[in-house]
Amino acid sequence: MTYSATYVYVLHAIIILMVFGYYFHVRRLKEDIRLKKADMKKLERLASVDSLTLIYNRHMLDTILMQQIATAERYRQLLSVVFFDIDRFKEINDRHGHSIGDDVLVALAELVAQTVRESDIFGRWGGDEFLIILPESSQKQAQRLVNVLEKKIFDHSFPGVGHVSCSFGMVAYRFGDTMKTLIERPDAKLYEVKKHRGSGTREHLWTINPAA
Repeated sequence: MTYSATYVYVLHAIIILMVFGYYFHVRRLKEDIRLKKADMKKLERLASVDSLTLIYNRHMLDTILMQQIATAERYRQLLSVVFFDIDRFKEINDRHGHSIGDDVLVALAELVAQTVRESDIFGRWGGDEFLIILPESSQKQAQRLVNVLEKKIFDHSFPGVGHVSCSFGMVAYRFGDTMKTLIERPDAKLYEVKKHRGSGTREHLWTINPAA
């Protein structure tokens, strides 16, 4: 083999090695990018989901509610919200322990998530408080959902405690509502419901004062 032929052979070998090296380098870069994108999606999900119940967290609810209010105001669309909590939840924690309390929260979240519409936004507001945002829904539609939820929750046997009940407050969006007022109004109604129940009245607040 002449010197020239050897040179060409070595050059070809170097080129082939460079091509393979570039190919594997590109593959590694693509895999790194894929993994980083997966990590970003995981972080985004963690930032929007409650770690215990795996439903939307307070931050995500704030963001979505703000968007829904803007849409309702701009296009004059219907919007309702339902705010609810578990009755005497502190007693559950005190009597059965926080682990059982967490189990109740998880089971409740699963039950409600299976009941609301796909278009509804359901999340944990904090502690044992939950919020449901119902786009394009009237107060009557929200009432029907609450009636279904209240019965379904009360009929359900929760791990370690059996039956529990929830108190609900709900309102329809009124032009000019802010995120603050759209939370405060159902929250006030929720505690009005608790007051009536505490006095022995089992009626719902919307039955007592449906136009409020």
